Amino acid sequence: MSVNPYPQLPHTKGNDVMQNVVPTASIKAIRVLEQGTISSVYSLTVDTTFIEIAAVTAGAAMRWVRLAETEASIVTVIAGANFEHVIPLGTVRQFAVPIETMYQAPSSMVGARVQNGLFARVAVKSLTALGSVMLTEF
Repeated sequence: MSVNPYPQLPHTKGNDVMQNVVPTASIKAIRVLEQGTISSVYSLTVDTTFIEIAAVTAGAAMRWVRLAETEASIVTVIAGANFEHVIPLGTVRQFAVPIETMYQAPSSMVGARVQNGLFARVAVKSLTALGSVMLTEF
């Protein structure tokens, strides 16, 4: 039996799943990268299972960062590019945090992200020097 750690999508009164809407979950954290082309690596909260990235004033790139990685920057030039997703200017993209590793539960309580072995870090980068990127954790 697998556990589904992700927030549930809202349903209509007829119990149909509503499409293209944000899941019913409370915000865990908000991060803002203002005017920078250097990637920022964010550690997700222990309960984050879903993120939303908004490319506000320029396109953005993102990638999931493994815990063991020491070089966590995003490279967006052709030689050595390592980004996983591009978010076009003026676009909001939503991502379920993927599984990084199988988790061995300790005897104490842990958050949903930790309990399910989901990625703990994400890197975000604006594609221009004046770009702003917003990251919301659910």
